[in-house]
Amino acid sequence: MQYGFTNDLDMEQNIHSYPIYQQQQQQQQQQHNFLKSSVSNNSMITTNDIYQSSLSNSNTNYQSFYFPSSIDFDNSNQYHSTDNYHFDYQSSSDISSTHLTDSYSNIFSNNSSIDPYSTQTVYNSTYMTPTDSYETHHPIYTHSNTAVPSTSSIGIQLNYQSTMSQWNLDRMKMSSHDVISTSNPSKQPCLVCHEESSGYHFGAYTCESCKAFYRRVTKGKIKYSKSKMNSFKSLFQSCYNIESFEKKPIITMVKIVNISSWLIFLVMKIWLITAQSTLTNLKNDIKAGRVPMRGVNLGGWLVGEYWMTSASPAWNGVPTDIANHGEFKTMQYLGHNKGDNQFKQHRDTFITEQDFREIAAAKMNTVRIPVGYWITGFDNQPGGDPDGWKVYAPGGINYLDRAIREWAPRHNLLVLISLHAAKGSQNGNDHSSPSDPGNSHWSAYPENVRNTLDAVEWFARRYNNDEAFLGIGLINEPTRTTNEGVLKQFYYDAYGRIRQFSDCLLTVAPLLYQQGPYDSDWARFMPSPQFHGVRHEWHRYQIWGYEGWSKDRLISYAQNELKTDMLNWKGNWLFIGEWSIASSASFNDDDLRLYARAQIDAFKGATGGWTYWTWKFYNDDGSRNAWSMRAMVNRGLIQL
Repeated sequence: MQYGFTNDLDMEQNIHSYPIYQQQQQQQQQQHNFLKSSVSNNSMITTNDIYQSSLSNSNTNYQSFYFPSSIDFDNSNQYHSTDNYHFDYQSSSDISSTHLTDSYSNIFSNNSSIDPYSTQTVYNSTYMTPTDSYETHHPIYTHSNTAVPSTSSIGIQLNYQSTMSQWNLDRMKMSSHDVISTSNPSKQPCLVCHEESSGYHFGAYTCESCKAFYRRVTKGKIKYSKSKMNSFKSLFQSCYNIESFEKKPIITMVKIVNISSWLIFLVMKIWLITAQSTLTNLKNDIKAGRVPMRGVNLGGWLVGEYWMTSASPAWNGVPTDIANHGEFKTMQYLGHNKGDNQFKQHRDTFITEQDFREIAAAKMNTVRIPVGYWITGFDNQPGGDPDGWKVYAPGGINYLDRAIREWAPRHNLLVLISLHAAKGSQNGNDHSSPSDPGNSHWSAYPENVRNTLDAVEWFARRYNNDEAFLGIGLINEPTRTTNEGVLKQFYYDAYGRIRQFSDCLLTVAPLLYQQGPYDSDWARFMPSPQFHGVRHEWHRYQIWGYEGWSKDRLISYAQNELKTDMLNWKGNWLFIGEWSIASSASFNDDDLRLYARAQIDAFKGATGGWTYWTWKFYNDDGSRNAWSMRAMVNRGLIQL
């Protein structure tokens, strides 16, 4: 990993952390001298440089170097904790600013790189119990007896009172690529095109379009030649009419070899602006109801479901009766020694970028991704089982990040997160990963509801500025064992929290048996315009309760009763979050194609659109499994 040091920007906007374990002024000065010598003459400092320095200098107490991924401080210069301890960042004139552009970079004393979103870490061979997937790798989370005195000699003043225990999510948005300046970002022009910038991204003010390109550039960790930079500079200025080019550190990450490289860059820039504009327009159109969602669920990926992924390595060595109860019971049976690796293999192989490519090729615009509350890596609500989230295999958030920040935007797809598994379970079924299979306790205990509120707010804050992030399904398929009053209050509270900072789409689901236009008073719930950006979510399967129906009766039902229910709904715009052409009836290909078309036609009455359940089963290539949309699309049975 390499870190570029430049000489011009305000430090408080760029720098996040220098070595944090300094105990003596002499040690601080040694660190300061080392860093200054390492970054002189536009050279690069690497993890190995830091590590080797720590080995060769016995007086330097380098326990950890970490330049964390960027955080929106809500126009504040401080890290805030729940107990109001803080770090104040101050600029300095004698040392240049720096910015870590790779959001997955961590440097520890053993020179290893660890994902900041994972949920376990070791400091000095001592396991540190994580309480937040972000905080466990952040340098300010240190042993409570560690003294961290001032490091003013290197240009940062850390006023350290005590170890911080958790992030204050009301004060910051945890995002892996954006920093909003302490000044108004709208007053800063984009480095590349001079349009209004959306914030401080990857070391420079850029608009949303230009940010996308530099995200890819910085992932490559590319250095540049200063002589070659000069020729690029003049070309860049002439093409974009930029008068001043001297104080743009982001360009130091670009390698310009010759004119051909510049032309490639320009073509990529034009393409990315077009692609991002298309995705942004699509998101706006879906929110405004001009375009419906046409998509598919990535079921069984980040919330394990044995019935559709039984061939996955996740379930190796697990008895069927345990696997059928879901991920919690499976990990409880396997333990972390075996289960972590098995679920990692599953996540790595079941859904990949190729699936996003195929979904886009099938003319869909949205993927709905089921997740569990444990993916956040914290449970700040006492009561119940506050350590239940630790049972699960860690690292799931990495895959959600990749889906939203890499694969989806690359293929012009939007992502709707679905909270499938809430603490305490809202339905007792395997896809909610209950600790007490068959029973739901979500609404019975306030700490469960509060945890779910924390989780959905955390998702919204984390992804709010990501172009491919569409919104959140606040909870999936609550059953009649869930208290309807508690459920509705939860929706009000979630809306109130999230609307303070985001206009992302939110879907509310009634109790699972309330899937008709006249059930309860849902048609009058959270009405527009008092509430905006809300979709009412139905799951309309013709499976359970339709056993024994013939194919002709099912087709007729879709053409008539199903269509009529869509038209009779008078509440917020409908979104069909799950549906399928799977059934107990015997269909030939022609009839199955007709059945699929009848449902899709009926769903035209749902302004919010639909997402099919599900994209695929594990190893279902070439199958006729009607649960697998990929199989149905490949056979021409579902046509969009």
